[in-house]
Amino acid sequence: MNVADWDAQWSAGELKNTIVPRLISMDTGSTFETRFRQQAGRVLDVEVSTVGIDLAGQRLLYASARDVTERNRQLAAIKQAASVFENAHDGIIICDADKTIVDVNPAFSRVTGYSKAEAVGRKPHFLASGRHDAAFYRAMREHLQTHDYWEGELWNRRKGGDLYVERLCIAAIRGGNDVVTQYIGVFSDITVVKMQHEKLELLAHHDALTGLPNRVLLSDRMEQAMAGATRSGKLVAVCFLDLDGFKAINDRYGHEAGDAFLVEVARRLTAAARGEDTVARLGGDEFALLMVGFDSIGQAQRAIVG
Repeated sequence: MNVADWDAQWSAGELKNTIVPRLISMDTGSTFETRFRQQAGRVLDVEVSTVGIDLAGQRLLYASARDVTERNRQLAAIKQAASVFENAHDGIIICDADKTIVDVNPAFSRVTGYSKAEAVGRKPHFLASGRHDAAFYRAMREHLQTHDYWEGELWNRRKGGDLYVERLCIAAIRGGNDVVTQYIGVFSDITVVKMQHEKLELLAHHDALTGLPNRVLLSDRMEQAMAGATRSGKLVAVCFLDLDGFKAINDRYGHEAGDAFLVEVARRLTAAARGEDTVARLGGDEFALLMVGFDSIGQAQRAIVG
């Protein structure tokens, strides 16, 4: 048979005119990869080692080949994993069994401001923001130990001191003896999304001008207050305030002055209210005051007048 009968990479002409003559002339030998086609049709990756030899006055090519299909598959998987690690948009932290950082990807450095050299060898807790108590981290560890993963939102601190919030997923990697050998954390910076969400929540439940709760939030707090009053037997008072002569302020001094006046009224009402009470702006020059925890109507009246 001719080598071209099973070589799936080179044609018979390439082997005869280019490949084989070059290999035969090499006394030092050569190693290269090609592809062989089995009799059944399956194609394998093979590593071929060749050397030119002289035998009975004839120059020949001695070659041996070994199947490297699985090796190449594993190498490709490793390269792919390495590419994902290096180019991932999300930050990735790899820790050993003692939760010491052994590697981080470039996205980690972009988010936190810490280089790989600054992070490796440290515990991830050096990023802690101080906004979570010991119970939070204890619950995280217990869930990770029980389920081999934890997912949630976590506030951390960048190298420059700024706080950021991340969506973090931690997975425990176990070896053949079922012992944890590594922890892998993948996180994304959701600070902007979180701020936008909080802003939308604020706009949905607060007055844009004064920052006071609006009708929606007042209604929700009234339901909570009445439910609490039913349980405790205490009384709830709701006061409505309509400013007289406000239209004249707008007409005479302009809407900018009118807005400043409403902001000042909101500030004074809030300052006069108790901590458990709610001051709300219903719209225009209308305000409301929700007061809770009274034992009698008289007590409520005195609090309102005061």
